[in-house]
Amino acid sequence: MHELGILREVVRSCHARGLSTVVEGVETEEHLAIARDLGARCAQGFYWGRPMAAGSFAHVRVI
Repeated sequence: MHELGILREVVRSCHARGLSTVVEGVETEEHLAIARDLGARCAQGFYWGRPMAAGSFAHVRVI
């Protein structure tokens, strides 16, 4: 998958520069596994919940 190669390169490039990454669009267990395999430390997406008003969420999950 071409998109996965691009994502892998972006995460690698950020890590090489000491930058953190957040993988967006995590919707399934498979997406989460891919984000972890790429070395991303943070992710967000519908896997955890739908959009909500600012201040109405109680936690942030770190992978």
